[in-house]
Amino acid sequence: MTSKRVYFLRHGQAEYNIKGTPKISTHDAVLTPTGRQQCIDFA
Repeated sequence: MTSKRVYFLRHGQAEYNIKGTPKISTHDAVLTPTGRQQCIDFA
């Protein structure tokens, strides 16, 4: 039997994360440059 590796990734850093404001919109969060790099690094 082979094992599988599962990764859980929520999202990269978004503007509302660093501003400390709640995200109330249903649209996609705007990622910061750090957040975009986090996604690239994970991929």
